[in-house]
Amino acid sequence: MNRDALVVGINQYPFLKDTPTSKAKHLSTPANDAEAIAQRLEEYGGFRVRRLPETIQNGQRQVASGVNDLVYAQTLEDAIIRLFNPEGESVPETALLYFGGHGLRKNRGGVTEGFLATSDTCPQKNQWGVSLRWLRELLQKSPVRQQIVWLDCCYSGELLNFAEADLGTAGQDRTRFLIAAAREFEVAEGDIQGQHGVFSQALWQGLDPSKQPDGVVNNDKLIEYIAQALKDVPQQPIWYNPNREIILTGEREQVFIATPSDVCPYKGLRFFDVEDATYFYGREALTQKLIERVQVGKGNFLAVLGVSGSGKSSLLRAGLIYQLQQERRLPGTEEWKIRIFTPGEQPLVSLATAFLDEDVTDIERAKQLREAQEAISQGATGLARLIRVSKSPRTLLIVDQFEEVFTVCQNPTDRQQFISSLLGALKLTGDKLCLIFAMRDDFLGKCAAYPELTDLMIANLVMVTPMSPEELRRAIREPAQQLGRKVEENLINAILKDLGVEAEQQTREPEPGMLPLLSYTLEQLWQRQTLNWLKLDSYNRLGGVQKTLENLAEQAYKKLSVEEQRVADQIFIKLTQLGEGTPDTRKQVPQKDLVTQVESADLVERVIQKLAEAKLIVTSEQRKGQEKVAVVDVAHEALIRHWSRLRELLDNNREAIRTERKIQTAAEEWRDKGKSKDYLLRGKQLKEAKSVRLKNPGGLTYSQLLEEFIQASVKQQWNSRLIAASFLTIPIFLIFAIFEPFLQTEAAKRTLESANASGKNKAFEYLTKGCRVEARQNIPGYLANLLFGQCIALNQADLRGIDFRDADLHNLDLRDVDLRGADLTSANLSRVDLGAAKLQEAILVQANLSEARLSKPDPTSAGFRHKGADLSGADLRGVNLSKADLPGASLRGADLTEYDTGADTIPTLLRKANLAGADLSNANLSYTDLSEANLHSVNFKGATLEQTQFTNSILINANFSNTDLTKTDLSQAILCNTTMPDGTVENRNCGDPRSSRSIFKSDWNRPPE
Repeated sequence: MNRDALVVGINQYPFLKDTPTSKAKHLSTPANDAEAIAQRLEEYGGFRVRRLPETIQNGQRQVASGVNDLVYAQTLEDAIIRLFNPEGESVPETALLYFGGHGLRKNRGGVTEGFLATSDTCPQKNQWGVSLRWLRELLQKSPVRQQIVWLDCCYSGELLNFAEADLGTAGQDRTRFLIAAAREFEVAEGDIQGQHGVFSQALWQGLDPSKQPDGVVNNDKLIEYIAQALKDVPQQPIWYNPNREIILTGEREQVFIATPSDVCPYKGLRFFDVEDATYFYGREALTQKLIERVQVGKGNFLAVLGVSGSGKSSLLRAGLIYQLQQERRLPGTEEWKIRIFTPGEQPLVSLATAFLDEDVTDIERAKQLREAQEAISQGATGLARLIRVSKSPRTLLIVDQFEEVFTVCQNPTDRQQFISSLLGALKLTGDKLCLIFAMRDDFLGKCAAYPELTDLMIANLVMVTPMSPEELRRAIREPAQQLGRKVEENLINAILKDLGVEAEQQTREPEPGMLPLLSYTLEQLWQRQTLNWLKLDSYNRLGGVQKTLENLAEQAYKKLSVEEQRVADQIFIKLTQLGEGTPDTRKQVPQKDLVTQVESADLVERVIQKLAEAKLIVTSEQRKGQEKVAVVDVAHEALIRHWSRLRELLDNNREAIRTERKIQTAAEEWRDKGKSKDYLLRGKQLKEAKSVRLKNPGGLTYSQLLEEFIQASVKQQWNSRLIAASFLTIPIFLIFAIFEPFLQTEAAKRTLESANASGKNKAFEYLTKGCRVEARQNIPGYLANLLFGQCIALNQADLRGIDFRDADLHNLDLRDVDLRGADLTSANLSRVDLGAAKLQEAILVQANLSEARLSKPDPTSAGFRHKGADLSGADLRGVNLSKADLPGASLRGADLTEYDTGADTIPTLLRKANLAGADLSNANLSYTDLSEANLHSVNFKGATLEQTQFTNSILINANFSNTDLTKTDLSQAILCNTTMPDGTVENRNCGDPRSSRSIFKSDWNRPPE
């Protein structure tokens, strides 16, 4: 548990004058007394001490006593706030304030108030120092469980002079121990005699544990000692002593950390966190090695590798981070900003979240998250900027469980950007950033795809090796002794033997990955202690290290009903990430995703609660964007490796689980894309999904999302078959029902055959030739075909990957046509209706799309009334889209730059095009002509805009965040409510008449609705 102390000793009072002589009322001993108490608290109390004023001599921190060592009221207030009510920091278990110096009493209108005088105190200017009334109110609001205040100054009893004797502790889990050298109306004894320190001398001596028979000083013993030491002094200190024991100091081998009796010092299957450092033993040497490696000048990257269960997470938190925060091993590290996180499913989001401050409002949190995500989206430069703006001299960024970028993260692009951003930022920040990756050593091979990462890891490697027999003994014995318990020596020997360390030899290392089983066993032994002893017979009844986890997991499982066991099976399956050439790992899952169509939410929640109570799983809340989400996780991977029932369950369902995971990933993408039919299963994938479901009627169950996804895919399959059948039937019907009555000659047949044989593009030109003639709408179909040529309806046709190079398809109805991946190089698509056509990854180099329509009415939209075409990732270099109608289109990542023919460059033309509401994020628009285009509400985030033409373009509500505009001129564009790269909003043209135009081309002369 963390114990923080603020020790204040003020000698200098230049503005506090003696009335008769007008001399400054400096003091001579508070600084020395404060330093003596600080050293005692550090040496025997386990406190992390901050001193005021402070100096460093011979590498050691001391309370400063020079004439220029002043403490101002604001400084003292800030330090007290940080002690008792820390903002954005971990709250200590115990907080102690000692103050030595002058105390003042203000009396105005019969109302008195006491103050801790600071160096800038000057009653003549109504500057009194720090109010004791304010301090009292701060204690009431403090979240610290144990609050200790010792005041050696005049009138200090003001702190205790309130009607509520417990200072507001009623109904709260708070313990307060307060001592004042004088009552609220008394001058402290030392000051009357011209000396200071009578009370502090007794206090300092009373904290000496060697004066106690058992080597321990608690609150009761300290009060007893002070009372005895000052019994002959006329003025007696007063105190508020709680009914609960607070351990203050103790000999090194004694208990000195105050913790409730029900606290277990062993963490079971959980890792030791920073606040658990008191009980973290056995890794002192390895912790010191890490501290040495993160010093400034010793390197800025570290790879901490070890087998699963070797204690990497505990080492980083309770070892490295705790020691750095204590500043005991490396001076100055208290000012470092330390951020630790795990990558999870979305490593870039996790990285951004790591930069959020704790204990901020939801609004401020959302702002910080947005800013961090925008910076990280810019890659290494953005992350480096995020590091450089920090006021901390050094940021320690720790990625724990780095293997999750290979197991949990399924997006290769996110993985690549995450790794490249971190390594790139390392090069740009110098000593400002120190990067630590902690990873299972069996995943080092996965890093081979990233040579720079592999080289860096191998060159800066620290292996978490198995603990030595002596280190294991400390890890077993010392945590119990911290709470006054003892461990039988025979028990320690038996545990070491079960771990593979022969008691007689005491030299062998334990089997790798056994620490979680040891910790879990010790946690169970703690619950079964006898008269404060952890005994061998209790260990034997548990079954030893190898069997304790297995036996207790089986006991918890068998207590479930048959129905609950079936649900538990599904929960454990979903919480396991199957290894691909590596051992299986755990996988964190949102609780809502554990509910299926088979089991009710109440049943699943009940089983989760029972498994959590048995400590087989862990539940928690995590933020996903702006909302908090309940998540579930296996308590430790040791459960996956060592519980035979779970191993058998996974092995029997391995192939089905793999298939389910692939489909689940696809279902989540479908959900994230608004359940678009473009992301449904087809062909082999759908067949495989249905097959697995049929083969496992009573085994693996699918989530509600997955079932909905499969059903939608099946429905879409039938619709596609009907459309395909009708599309194939139409030309056959037309040939025999229309051509036969009118084109009976062999010459006509040869003409048709030659047209079909001349290539797909010419065949489609032939079959759609008559569609281009507007006069045919008033003539019967069979006669129009004779006069003008065939007109086969192509809307909703599946033309994926088709070769339409140089094809003349102008003026056609191609609504809802699937042209994904189609080659439309140099095709004539002018005035074509491509409403809602699928054009992802289509090649449209030098195609003519002038006056084409690429949207269709969308009655479900509450904002834009058109559903845009999907041209994301399309190659549109040199395309002519002048006057094209593209409201709401998706052009994410599309290439719209100029086309280089070798002899010349042809610019992409979007002059007077309607792109209102389009998404152009990450698109390449270099040298693109957007003059007079309607770009209302267009998203240009991350787009490349070099020499892009925006003359008279309407950019109302457009978003240029994270976009470089240094090489583009917006001076002639219309800007209103336009978000600029730095986050500011530009409104220079809001009064321009053109800014009132509608965002839709068809309503161009009407005001927006």
